[in-house]
Amino acid sequence: MSRRTASGIRCVHSGAAVRPAAPEDGFTLVEVLAAMFLFVILSTATAAILIQGMTALRENADRVTAANIARSEIEYLRDLARLDPDIIPIGQFTGAIPPATAPEFVSLLSTDYVDPILLNTDYEINTTSQWVDFASLADPSPDASACDAEYPVATYLRVVVTVSSPTLKEPASLQTNITQQRVADAVSEDAVGAAAISVVNSATVPVSDVVVTFTDAFHQENNKSALTTGFDGCLFLPSLVPTASLVVTISRDGYVASPASGTSKTLAISDGVVTKVTFEYAAAATLRFTGNDPDHPLPADLAVQWKVKGTGGSIEDNAITDVVTGLWPGDEVEAWAGFCPDADPLFTASARSSFALSPGATTVAQLPVVPLRIRGLLPDEPVTAIHADDCDSTLALGRSAETGPLLVGVPYGDWKFRAAGENITPENPLSPPAPGVSAEVVVITFTQDEIKATPSPTATDSGSPSPSPTEPEPTPTEPEPTPTPSDSGSLGEELGP
Repeated sequence: MSRRTASGIRCVHSGAAVRPAAPEDGFTLVEVLAAMFLFVILSTATAAILIQGMTALRENADRVTAANIARSEIEYLRDLARLDPDIIPIGQFTGAIPPATAPEFVSLLSTDYVDPILLNTDYEINTTSQWVDFASLADPSPDASACDAEYPVATYLRVVVTVSSPTLKEPASLQTNITQQRVADAVSEDAVGAAAISVVNSATVPVSDVVVTFTDAFHQENNKSALTTGFDGCLFLPSLVPTASLVVTISRDGYVASPASGTSKTLAISDGVVTKVTFEYAAAATLRFTGNDPDHPLPADLAVQWKVKGTGGSIEDNAITDVVTGLWPGDEVEAWAGFCPDADPLFTASARSSFALSPGATTVAQLPVVPLRIRGLLPDEPVTAIHADDCDSTLALGRSAETGPLLVGVPYGDWKFRAAGENITPENPLSPPAPGVSAEVVVITFTQDEIKATPSPTATDSGSPSPSPTEPEPTPTEPEPTPTPSDSGSLGEELGP
């Protein structure tokens, strides 16, 4: 409310007094924590952006340097090739300086003639080179394949330089053709042949880095060793002396050839002709075995059989623990457990299980078996499966558990089972289930635990049987009542006075 005074109107406030904030008042704890939280979030985001930006700048700078190194390496190799094409080895090498192929070129490969940028130890230089024939091509681009060659001369050296470093996610790579026509000095241009070697895998994809060796028993000038296929899976070898005895052999660790092509072939080289040959070569596949029911494991000494799917081919025998290596990945194999004739699903007109092989991978063949549940045994009792025919096959199935039955898988066939001197023979042989039907568990019941539970007779059993302690005691009968004097006259006379 307000009051009028002589000097004017004076305001009077009722209730709590209001005072301005004192200069020494501060922030509350909640306000301080909130400010610190926001500061941490903003600082973290800013730091992440700065780190990402610095990393990108560093990688871009490294990529530029790697590209410059690749260009310098190509120019260095180009200068060497002008002196003599043979100074650059065909195949792969690491480092700026290629290994010398002739003693007279050793001084030319000295580091005194190398651009210093090529000696940067933070970067790794890898070079791949191969001869390519462009005589039949209208546009000899770097992507052209040596296997397209139609004439044995007019070849060029294709060089691919790859530069990498720990800070680069992907290496920098450059490729080019750096030489003019090459013809061997020892052979005239009109009396030469050539060989184009093509290597593909099971999917017809070119295979690079395959070592190719040429051996000619009658023309030493045709001998070449440790040449390698390029990224297109081809190796072109020009200026060969005509011959009918040039043996070509391929090799690469961990690879296997298709049985149809093998790893070695003999070529006939003719004047003015490019002799072409293709090898099928792929990373070897591996095969191992297991059961298809993890709840019913297979015996450790179980034998398995398998073969390459298709007509012909032999059946291979292995143990369940074996790992089969060096298989052609384009194949598909059939496999089954057991080696007796009736273990093969075809014995009962059923289908074998087949498994595809993959290049450079392990295929696990899950073999179908009959699941058994063996019960009625005392703990730790060994169980054996014996084939009923003349197959002479015996399997140690394992030992019974402390509690519960023994679970195990066995091959198809006519089996009987033995434990603790007792033999159990199923009514029917163990056969594959019908197509699309899951295998039923076969129960094998022994009586060993029942025999133990039955009490043995004692020495007193030959006489009168004693009452069993569990039998109830006989109920006592009441004594007959004693006669009183009134019951008998004669008795009363005797007792009378």
